[in-house]
Amino acid sequence: MNKTLRISPQGLALHCWSSNAGGLPIVLIHGWGNDSHCWQPLLPGLLQLGPVIAVDLPGFGESQPLPVFNESTLLDALADILPDQCVLLGWSLGGMLALALAERFPRRVQQLITLAANLKFVADECWPQAMAPAVNHAFNEAFAASPDSTRKRFTSLIVQGDEQERALLKTLRQQAPASMAPGVGEQALALLASLDNRETFAHLVVPGLHILAEQDALVPAAVAPQMQALNASQQVMVIDGAAHALTWSCPKTLLQHLQRFLPAVPAVPAVPAVPGAAARSKQRIANAFSRAAGSYDSVATLQRDVADALLATLPSVDRATLLDLGCGTGYCLPALQRHANNSRLLAADLALGMLQFARQQRAVDADWVVADAENLPFADQSIDLVVSSLALQWCEQPQQLFNELRRVLPVGGRLHFSTLGPATLKELRAAWASVDDYVHVNDFSDEALLRTALQQAGFVIDNWTTDIRTLWYGSVVELSRGLKALGAHNSNPGQSPGLTGRQSLRQLEAAYDIFRSDNLLPATYEVFYISAIAAN
Repeated sequence: MNKTLRISPQGLALHCWSSNAGGLPIVLIHGWGNDSHCWQPLLPGLLQLGPVIAVDLPGFGESQPLPVFNESTLLDALADILPDQCVLLGWSLGGMLALALAERFPRRVQQLITLAANLKFVADECWPQAMAPAVNHAFNEAFAASPDSTRKRFTSLIVQGDEQERALLKTLRQQAPASMAPGVGEQALALLASLDNRETFAHLVVPGLHILAEQDALVPAAVAPQMQALNASQQVMVIDGAAHALTWSCPKTLLQHLQRFLPAVPAVPAVPAVPGAAARSKQRIANAFSRAAGSYDSVATLQRDVADALLATLPSVDRATLLDLGCGTGYCLPALQRHANNSRLLAADLALGMLQFARQQRAVDADWVVADAENLPFADQSIDLVVSSLALQWCEQPQQLFNELRRVLPVGGRLHFSTLGPATLKELRAAWASVDDYVHVNDFSDEALLRTALQQAGFVIDNWTTDIRTLWYGSVVELSRGLKALGAHNSNPGQSPGLTGRQSLRQLEAAYDIFRSDNLLPATYEVFYISAIAAN
């Protein structure tokens, strides 16, 4: 394994391993009394997922101590070493710090994993499933009085109750203890006792996996239901028979859970490194749909109807490679798997949160890939059938999109997709036009533009159907809430730079009311169903 050591401007030691895997960098944060060596049992498996950066906390291992050691300075120092996009994995104290970083930097932390980390390490009346205050105080006092003997006791505590307790204890005692700068151990213990991530966890939007150990003597596994109740979108699970030292106790089991949780991320970035508005627009779209993953299916009646209509037109395929492009919450995946005999199924989406939700909810055998439709991470002529339902309308460059789709399809390969036409939400667009000159509704490509782009990319269109659908709402507020739950946010240039005021909303309601029929407001959707064949 090729390893390099980097030192951050604040003196943090970063142990970096390169990887041939195309995944996002995985940043590792260790717990109290340890350093980056605690990750050794997991390292070979992690490198199969992506490059790894293991940081030594300030004053631990090879890192220099901070002038002031508290939550604020520590998080600032860690934030400085985070890549632009990464997976964050923390154990014990490191898990609590990782959670705080993920909440603070949701765009940089694409996914979060915590091991044996409570939301509040020391119990109180509202959070009883944690370490008793008296026990915590006694341990901290013992460490201040006798660091060496207390660290030996700590080694016993982190393997206590494990199915392999004796063997693990022998292994850990044979290892050289992690170095700690004078005073850092006490400061870190005080920080651990003071951290409270309950509110942070409750509002966390970053996809997260939180693994607890059944026999943990420091973080009781019984806290799992409380954590799940605080945030149902997070995954909380317990590994049977394991103690606090999860990385040593069950590295193979851990890696299996991590591999299921982490989608395959391509070597090219999910959002291309394009300067200016294009990259920002893609990132906004990805973030909006990631946030909407949990609510999307509750309001996606039209989307399901359109998907069913599209699926009904698919040709039979056998021993092929199918791509569901913009798979969203994965509604089409079970049907595609049933439809394609002995075929490989790829599920791709720009929004990591959507992809993670689909992977959790759909019992399908698929390869999961974060991908931008205009910059696909697939080889030339490697896909036999591309299916996409109501996703490609978010691509701003139709010619680039269809050129890329033609690249991955061989001659005779097929493209079947549905997309939205420019008459979509025409009532909402007209109502806003009477209020101000800003762009409030997304613009969608018309038929002429799409036909030209497909033909210039090398496709022959063999079917084109246009369908007008109308949904009905009791109020503009109800319509707006439905669009928000879908993640369908305005991403066009020319949108208002600030929040919409109450007066503008009242004007919008009045303008929209002219379309009211039978006491309901219409919302029109123009849907194109298109099938095309890759030509010579």
